[in-house]
Amino acid sequence: MTACQKNILQPKLDLELTTAGIPSSGAVPQGMELFWQDEFNAGQLDRTKWFTDYYSTCDGPVWNVVLNSRPQPIMNFTDSSIILLGDGRISSIQTYDWGSDQNKLDNSHGGYFEVRVKRGKIDPNGQNPNTAFWLDAPGPDAKRYMETGNTAFGATGIRPRGQLFEIDVFELLNAQFVMHGNVSSTGSFQGNLVTHVANGYTHIDNWVTHGVLWGPGIVSHYINGNHIKTYSNKSNIYPPNHFMNVLLGAYHNGKMEVDYIRGYRWPLTGGNELPNPGFDINTNMLPWEGTATLSTTTKYSGTAAARLAAGQYITQYVYLDNNTNYQLKYWLQGVGDMVVRAENITPVVGTATSTFTKASTAGSTFVNDVMDLKTEPMYGTDLKIVKLTFTNIGSSVITLDNIALTKGGNGGMNSTGYCSASGGTAVTSDRYISSLSTINAIRNISYTNNVKPVNGYNYYSADSIIVSPGGSFTLKMNNTPDTKWSRVKVYVDWNGNGDFVSAGEDVLALGNASQDNSSTVLNVSSNITVPATAKVGKTRMRVRFYDAWNSDPGPCGDVNYTTTQDFVISVKGAEYCTASGGINAADRYITSLSTTNAVRNIAYINNVQPANGYNYYSADSIVVSKGTSFTLKMNNTSNTKWSRIKVYVDWNGNGDFISVGETVLSLGNASQDNSATVLNISSNITVPSTAKTGKTRMRVRFYDAWNVDPGPCGQVDRTTTQDFIISVRNP
Repeated sequence: MTACQKNILQPKLDLELTTAGIPSSGAVPQGMELFWQDEFNAGQLDRTKWFTDYYSTCDGPVWNVVLNSRPQPIMNFTDSSIILLGDGRISSIQTYDWGSDQNKLDNSHGGYFEVRVKRGKIDPNGQNPNTAFWLDAPGPDAKRYMETGNTAFGATGIRPRGQLFEIDVFELLNAQFVMHGNVSSTGSFQGNLVTHVANGYTHIDNWVTHGVLWGPGIVSHYINGNHIKTYSNKSNIYPPNHFMNVLLGAYHNGKMEVDYIRGYRWPLTGGNELPNPGFDINTNMLPWEGTATLSTTTKYSGTAAARLAAGQYITQYVYLDNNTNYQLKYWLQGVGDMVVRAENITPVVGTATSTFTKASTAGSTFVNDVMDLKTEPMYGTDLKIVKLTFTNIGSSVITLDNIALTKGGNGGMNSTGYCSASGGTAVTSDRYISSLSTINAIRNISYTNNVKPVNGYNYYSADSIIVSPGGSFTLKMNNTPDTKWSRVKVYVDWNGNGDFVSAGEDVLALGNASQDNSSTVLNVSSNITVPATAKVGKTRMRVRFYDAWNSDPGPCGDVNYTTTQDFVISVKGAEYCTASGGINAADRYITSLSTTNAVRNIAYINNVQPANGYNYYSADSIVVSKGTSFTLKMNNTSNTKWSRIKVYVDWNGNGDFISVGETVLSLGNASQDNSATVLNISSNITVPSTAKTGKTRMRVRFYDAWNVDPGPCGQVDRTTTQDFIISVRNP
């Protein structure tokens, strides 16, 4: 979203309210509040609300914004209105400026906008009069004017086909309403989404009010407070997901006198981004939709609550910041369960992508519950449309109240950061794992179960399968008889990034579409190979059953006729050889070790000889990027001068220090005092571009200058060995 300029004339706005002689029409939605207006009472244009540089596609070459052509409007004023005159060109005022990318009106969450105008001709005998009140996509380039993939004038479109870029609330000297759908590569408008004309109104030289309501799932048109037409098909969503420039103008022989323009929106308070969260601001429950009714008797607080009888639901589409964690809190009272669902909605077509769901049990008194969710990324700061739905799946009445949707929470992930997965409202009570075991792992598990997981999901964390990178194990499963009507997918998050969609993480697929799969899914024995690149540490294995007559739902989401069960896999890191000092030289050890120029540096300080000549420092790690270098600095005790030093790094993560390139530093000569080279060290270490991503080990070993090099391992007299962690990441 572009930078927004706050309205600094709030006192004047209040004054305009008190001096406004004409009230708004009855089309203003009940419960909306006035948040922006211009009554045009000042005798001059309020520059805190309007820009006058219009980048026209009509008064010169295509996309004059590129050519910096900015016609200025012809304006006259009365004590209570502005008059815009076409005079053969566009005269307009607008809330957004393409040249500076500045916005004086943030209406990105939609709202209701109303103007009262009198329109006519400059020359009564002249032709081509045109006047307009319209909302337009912002710039400063043409991205939002063109559909995804279309390229023109140095810009590639990002707007999905079917999403409007402009609403003409009226144009010409009638009530023509247009939602524009696309701009061609030549800059001409084409592919209008809808057009309608409201007949029966006299517009020339008469005062008429025109209103437009738009939000994440609706566009409605009004004249003189009368409803003309609404577009609210949730499978064909027209509204944009960004703020819209508001413009008033006249063209050619047109003139337009404007008494006022007013903007209304749903009030949001206390960081709650959900309109009408307590069902208190109106009697029609808007902007909620559904079958629930209003209760003024049973409520948690305020004046009302939503009453949901068995099977009833209530839903709302809302604009939220993209790629952001949110937390939904709500209060329930009654008997039975309420299913809560938050769906990221695909623009235009309205289908759900990622879904978050929770079943909440109501109490005899009001009880509170919480659900975390996350919005998907969008272009820039464009908003994401999210659909929230509360459904009573029980047999008795449940009352819902005080819903809060605020930023925060864990993004709908479980305790280890994985997407939620549940069985939807259509359950398969007899399709689940009855036993799961492994053989040939470092440590095997044996899991048994005789109960369908609640809500179609279970996480077994009482034990874990321990494996090693590059190894393999056999996975065995016995499943309930009716699992034969399902297909099975097994996923493992080998790279530990919190999802199951990376290459190689779909480890097993069993069963065919639309058939009895008894022979393949009831008794499973399959070999699972652990990638050599698997990340060391705990990760997750997910087993998902889905109906053989349905498409593959993937590893996430609330999906009917699925059962999902998660298990812990622990990928064991490399086991490094031991190194100890035998008969020690008690005064030869590192007193300080630090790094510079790493992604993250360490500063280790010590004043004690390591016990048995060995120490592993794991309190911090050196973080490096592949293909870069860092400086290693060491200060050592004075008697270290009688030693030589080797530094090793296990760059390939295979658990040893003997691969090519893993001896990274060698200092000191045989049979001599090495004070000049080993007491105060500063040396550059290069990280190979082929280094394995993840944590590995750096080993520093001192050995007596009169002895042969013992290598990185073993118990050797007069040696001191100290290990440090290096964490390698991609550039």
